[in-house]
Amino acid sequence: MLARPFMSKRQRNILEMANYSLMEAVRYFHIPPSTLAYWTEEPNQLVVLPSQEPPLLSFKNLVELYVLEGLRKIHGVHVSRIRTAVNFLLEHERSRHPLADYDIRTEGKNVGFYKKGKLLNASLCGQYEMQEIVGGYFRRIDRDPHGVALRIFPYTKREQLTNKEQPPQTVEINPAVCFGLPVLKDSRLTTGFLALAILCAASLGAPASAQSPPGPSTPAGRIHATEALYPPWQHGRSNDAADRGLEFTVAPVDVLADFHGSIDHPDLVLYVSGNYFFAAAGLVEAFGNANPRYRGHIYYETLPP
Repeated sequence: MLARPFMSKRQRNILEMANYSLMEAVRYFHIPPSTLAYWTEEPNQLVVLPSQEPPLLSFKNLVELYVLEGLRKIHGVHVSRIRTAVNFLLEHERSRHPLADYDIRTEGKNVGFYKKGKLLNASLCGQYEMQEIVGGYFRRIDRDPHGVALRIFPYTKREQLTNKEQPPQTVEINPAVCFGLPVLKDSRLTTGFLALAILCAASLGAPASAQSPPGPSTPAGRIHATEALYPPWQHGRSNDAADRGLEFTVAPVDVLADFHGSIDHPDLVLYVSGNYFFAAAGLVEAFGNANPRYRGHIYYETLPP
C-alpha cells in the first residue's frame, strides 16, 4: 500500500475544516442544488460534511463534489459503479475522503485510482489494472506526489464543461490562500474583489475628458480614469506628500480615505475628527501655502471619533 504522506495538524485542518457553504459549491462547480443534495444527504450520501448545523463543506468535500460531478455528468459513469468504487476505497484504503486523497480517473465506465504508480479499477474492487487515461477535467485538480488534492482550478463558465479544448487555468481554490476563496492563479487577488472593482468602475463611468490607457470605455480604463476622484470628497488633494512613492489603494474599491500624506518622517502630524474631512484638505493646503517649509511634509488622519 502506498504510504500516505505525513501532514502537520495545521495542514490537515485547513483541508478538512468546515469553510464553505453549499451554495458556494453550486457556484464554483456549476452543480445543480438538487444534485448537491443527492450527494450530501441520506440515503444517497457519499460526501460527509464536517458540520451539519449549519451545513458546511470542507475543501476535501469540494474536491469530492468536483470529482463526483465529473464522473457522473462529464464522463457518464453510472452511479452504481461510482458508489461501488467509493465504498471499496473507504473500506480498503487509509482515507476518509478517497476521492480527494487519490488521483481519480475514468474511461467512462469504471472508476480508477492510482496506487504505487498503477491505475487500478476501484469499481471492480481494485483487482484489475486499467490503461493510462488522460482526462483534462481531473487534471484541473493539483495533487501532491501521493495524490492528495491541494488546490482546484474550476471552470469559470458552465459551457466550458463540455468544450473539447480545455480552457486555461485562470482561477484557483486553495485552502492555504485567502481562506480558501477563489483567487487568480498564483496570486492573492480574490475573484470577488476583482468583480466588485469592475462593477464599481462600470457604474461610475469615466469623465469625457479622461485620457487614460487602455481607453475609458474598458473596465480597466474606467478604473484608471476614476483614480483621480478618490477620496471622492477631495478630488485627489488628500495626499500632498512631496514624494508619494508606491500607491497601495485601488480605486474605487480599496480606498484609504482617512489617511493622508506620507508617514515617512513628516514634519507635522495631525489627528482630525472624522466630521471635518470635507474641510481638511483645504485647510492643510492653505497652511502649507502660508508655511512653505511644511508643504508636502504633513501627515494627517480624518478618522471618525
